[in-house]
Amino acid sequence: MLGFKAEVVLAFQLIARHRAPRLAMLLAATVVLMLLAEDGAAGSLAVRRRTVALIGGALSAVFASRLMAHGGPLSSIRRTAAPAWLVAAGRLTGLLFLTGASLLAASAIAVAGPWGVPEGLRLTAALTVHSAAVGALVMAGTPLVGASAAATLGLLASLVGNVLPSQVGALLATWPPARGAAVLGWNVLPLSWRVERWLSQGGLADPLVLLFWIAVGGLAAGCVATRALPLRPRESGSCACSNVR
Repeated sequence: MLGFKAEVVLAFQLIARHRAPRLAMLLAATVVLMLLAEDGAAGSLAVRRRTVALIGGALSAVFASRLMAHGGPLSSIRRTAAPAWLVAAGRLTGLLFLTGASLLAASAIAVAGPWGVPEGLRLTAALTVHSAAVGALVMAGTPLVGASAAATLGLLASLVGNVLPSQVGALLATWPPARGAAVLGWNVLPLSWRVERWLSQGGLADPLVLLFWIAVGGLAAGCVATRALPLRPRESGSCACSNVR
């Protein structure tokens, strides 16, 4: 438990000390302030949910890209005696504390005011699970492609994640080879459209898919962290990240 706690604290430091997460927080706060200034009756509940989902996905992608960046964040995993999966779980938990607090504030402003506190809490809980799936995958991909590329892929997935699989199929109707692969990917990956369907229709399929990707991303992050990968010092998010231990 002491090692797990140390990884949670380290995740706070890795995220808070880097300028990219701070810039993402600033942009998210700007969007939330725009929602606050907007009339609550001007938009539907679904639109507000999608907006908060975009905020949560973007923050999770940027935050997670710092947790196993080349340099101190990655090399510290190889110097600790804790299992790699415990390190990944601790850092992902630290990310969820920060992302969950941001989602709670955004949901309170965008949804809880016009539609009630229970609706805002439901949205926060569902999007926290979605953010965990996004964060786990971005964290696992960071040592392989680099922090910037992993964050960019996560941001792109957040931007297009509200598009429904049926809409993707209609868009690629004239290109059958790409249509099948795109629709399959949209139905399998943890995109934000799944959160809207989960909240609207209920059921266990959507949360189970998200939990599956959380487990896959966490285990993959632990495996990738122990591989002998070339270090990239320029992508190091913090030179003192290993001093937490």
